Amino acid sequence: MAEICNCSNTMEGSVFQKVAYIPVFTAGLLLNGFAVYIFLRGRSGWTETHVYTFSLAVANCALLLFLPVRTYDAFRRLAPDTFCTFLVSTHYLNMYVSIFTRTAISVHRCVAVNFPMRRRAWGLQKPVAGAVCALIWAVAVALSAAFNWNSAGSLNCCYERKWEPLRNGLFELLVVVGFFIPLGVITACTVRTVFCVLRCSRATGVVSIMTVNLVVFATCYSPIHWAFFLKFRATSCSSLVYSFYHVSEWMATTNCCWDALAYYFLFKKFFYI
Repeated sequence: MAEICNCSNTMEGSVFQKVAYIPVFTAGLLLNGFAVYIFLRGRSGWTETHVYTFSLAVANCALLLFLPVRTYDAFRRLAPDTFCTFLVSTHYLNMYVSIFTRTAISVHRCVAVNFPMRRRAWGLQKPVAGAVCALIWAVAVALSAAFNWNSAGSLNCCYERKWEPLRNGLFELLVVVGFFIPLGVITACTVRTVFCVLRCSRATGVVSIMTVNLVVFATCYSPIHWAFFLKFRATSCSSLVYSFYHVSEWMATTNCCWDALAYYFLFKKFFYI
């Protein structure tokens, strides 16, 4: 495989890796740290939406705490060892916890708005939301573990896997289960809910939350899954594809900052800040 596909050897890739994650870490840590504080301060008034969004904030913090290591690696390469495997897993864990949690939020709000009586009958309360979040974390951990097992011995450097296909159908699992199914569910729930709200002229805050949820999902996670296709299914590597992969990976990380929009609409409605 061409040398350009190994460890950001291009000048553009090296500079991008050095500067791109610094503002994400700074803004993300401030926004998510403040969000966790507000959540804990008002935990007596939590609803199911708070449970889901708090889980999202915790996943963001788990990624952000280790993000400085990625910036350090851009300046001084770390050896690809077990610690690097853990660091890579935090990126995938954050991404798939975020994807599945956004899906759960969309389904929950869709049921609450379109079928309020069924929501009460089904008992979609905070304990159920907590159980769903626990299941989401378990599935995300399993996906991260599967990727790391698949990548054993395949790291070029700390944050970079060799430019070669994934084995045992993992690529299809990541793309179908981790992206296309959630995208379809979120889109369908958002469209149905927005039409219902506009038709009934009520709960406009729900429209804001669900619209932001869909826009952030599409913006942050569409590029990285196209990049997965190019990286794990392509037979050759070019500087353009290589750069696109790293930019899309960074875009997926920025979900930590864009989630502040969802926090804002939630806090504005329930905590009046």
